[in-house]
Amino acid sequence: MLTFAPVGVAGRRATAFDCLRFDCVDRYVALESHEDGKSPVVHEGVDCRELRPGTFHAIAVDVRDGGSQVTVAIDGARVLDAVRYEACASDSPVLAFGVSKTKLCWRAISLVPATGDVGRQMVPYEGDEPHLVEAVMRDMLCEDLGVTFDDIASLGPAKRLLNEAVTLPLLIPEYFTGIREPWKGVLLFGPPGTGKTLLARAVSSMNDVTFFGCSSATLTSKWRGEGEKLVRCLFAMARHYAPSILFFDEVDALVSRRGESGEHEASRRFKSELLTQMDGLRSEEDSSTSRVMVLAATNCPWDLDDALLRRLEKRIYIPLPSEESIRDMLAIHLKDIKCDDSVKLDNLARRMAGFSGADVKLCCRDASMMPLRRLAADKSPSEIQKLKEQLSSTSLTIDDFEMALANTKASVPADSVGHYESWESQFASTVR
Repeated sequence: MLTFAPVGVAGRRATAFDCLRFDCVDRYVALESHEDGKSPVVHEGVDCRELRPGTFHAIAVDVRDGGSQVTVAIDGARVLDAVRYEACASDSPVLAFGVSKTKLCWRAISLVPATGDVGRQMVPYEGDEPHLVEAVMRDMLCEDLGVTFDDIASLGPAKRLLNEAVTLPLLIPEYFTGIREPWKGVLLFGPPGTGKTLLARAVSSMNDVTFFGCSSATLTSKWRGEGEKLVRCLFAMARHYAPSILFFDEVDALVSRRGESGEHEASRRFKSELLTQMDGLRSEEDSSTSRVMVLAATNCPWDLDDALLRRLEKRIYIPLPSEESIRDMLAIHLKDIKCDDSVKLDNLARRMAGFSGADVKLCCRDASMMPLRRLAADKSPSEIQKLKEQLSSTSLTIDDFEMALANTKASVPADSVGHYESWESQFASTVR
């Protein structure tokens, strides 16, 4: 093992020191204490499959409480999380870095006082084909979209499952091993406008999760073999930036049933490559692979290929909202809008039975425009500009909602709901 020579008081070599050991052959990280004349004491050791000879990694080390608590992150992923131990060099605590069985090479070292938690760093991915990496970074890698689970009414089962699949493994990774490994594939299905894409957007705002919004427009290409290469690049980047989520909206457009008449050879190759990459998430034991999840949404689950359904382990039905859920949606949409006492949310929710979440939002938006329509009628642009103060003090009335309800029709036919419920009874997962 190679280490920096730890230095004690007044430049003397320390006879006792604590060491982080990075083994790039057996691929693990260990926190050890060394003292002259004694065998090393291993306080904590974890496998780290990303460590390989000849690779560079961004390593962040946070040392607190006089050297008795250490957090280590490699490429933004924590491998040692707030590990407490009894430092052997209490007089002048020293933390040495070491690496075994390979050449040690540092690009840059910086020591700064700790001002907060060990943050997650985005180390750029360098692939074999830069134009594919650029396409994924430009069109698919999403930042925080500004939606949280608190912005979504009801859908408790889906929220719990996504929390179980994404958040909890980050908080207690040691629990999610073996048979408890996190879900690798989740399908959200149901009528249009029920909140499937909104749930995915809320997932993108979770801390320490990289979110890829995968569209068919980016993944398909007119060049032979380009689509398959892009899929491989996408999954490689997801593993690099793990923990990560790959979200496929309208996944039925990408992976419909194979073997149907009129299916193009290029489409079949693309589907096979996508299914192969998804299956790799299930079979490999790499720690980065185990932190990649595929999230898909569709309005037509019966059109999906059977092999895709097998890989999407959890299939969650997102139904039309109940009366109680519609009331919660109304409260969310109207929280910043003044309404007079004639507006009763319970009565409005009852009137909106059969509406999707998108229909409810559309109705609220239409009702909120009614005061402007009344006040701005037959007025010039200069007069309309002077209405700002009057508009801010005007409350919505029940008549505004009556007009909005007359203008808004349910977008989901009542007879189509039975089709979803039938498919749910055959294939859906129950989350309680």
